[in-house]
Amino acid sequence: MKLKSSKTKTISVGALGDYLIVNMKAFDAASALYNLTAVAVSASTPIPTDAYNSMRRQYDGGRILSLLAGKRAGKADYRLFVTDVDIYSERSKFVFGVADPKSRIAVISVRRLSSDNASRALERTMKEAAHEIGHLVGLGHCLNSTCLMSFAPDVFAVDRKLPMLCPDCLAILNNRPD
Repeated sequence: MKLKSSKTKTISVGALGDYLIVNMKAFDAASALYNLTAVAVSASTPIPTDAYNSMRRQYDGGRILSLLAGKRAGKADYRLFVTDVDIYSERSKFVFGVADPKSRIAVISVRRLSSDNASRALERTMKEAAHEIGHLVGLGHCLNSTCLMSFAPDVFAVDRKLPMLCPDCLAILNNRPD
């Protein structure tokens, strides 16, 4: 089952903090699942220092999103930021990413997605980018553990996911108004 065709929209992909995006392949693949065109942003966006929690030595993902939402957006329909700092949410000790569909902004952290195998690390990055983009376009978490939209509490759950949406999630996307 494939996502129905719709007007092509764009998602800007940019670095957050000192992270350097050297390969857009994972982000191109993740964006293509939703008929989005990924556009690389050359300048890095500073990590909001107000989002740092010194007691946890992590950044609050929700706070990052709210601070980024206040910054001027470019012409892209959605924005995805990629960082290598550790992020968390109110409900989790750490998260691979966070998204705010209202502001159309998502952040993924590659900190815990690393691997000795470069292709595995790239696949993990693609899966988590696709997961957060899925939230941006209106999908929630899926109970199918192999679906990209399933919640991943650890890297093993990321590895279990297939690099695609399940038929149920595709049906939700295909039935949404554009």
